[in-house]
Amino acid sequence: MAATEILKNHDRLLCGRKLPRATPYEPNVIDRVSIVWASECSEQWKSLRALCKTELFSVKAIESQAILREKKVGELVEFLESREGSAVNVAEAVFVTVFKIICNLMFSRDVISYRDEDEATRLKDLVWKMMTLIVAPNTADFYPKIARLDPQGLRR
Repeated sequence: MAATEILKNHDRLLCGRKLPRATPYEPNVIDRVSIVWASECSEQWKSLRALCKTELFSVKAIESQAILREKKVGELVEFLESREGSAVNVAEAVFVTVFKIICNLMFSRDVISYRDEDEATRLKDLVWKMMTLIVAPNTADFYPKIARLDPQGLRR
């Protein structure tokens, strides 16, 4: 409840963020396509926010996606049943399920399979590395004068 009030009444205060220097994109590109990393509360940010609110996070949109989520969880259950009696990496199976749901919402198709365990592992590792890089403190963010040197090698 408190989070809803904060986001409803103070969203403009929360919209502008400083883009980490390790990000391989320029701020003008991010401002056009991102709500999370937008540098200011521009008209583009307002349009993206309104689009997400009406098309992605409305009650109607979330309810309409329930069938897809149920279908993908059903596929997970079928996969687990097919592997009965053998070891299964549950973390990777759940990752594949979540990734399949997201890809179906975005692209209307699966881009990964339970059967290709190497592909799932590589993709999971890539996502993990990206998340680690995003949250890692970067010296260049704290000392802008050394940003060109990229002392941690994060922009390579």
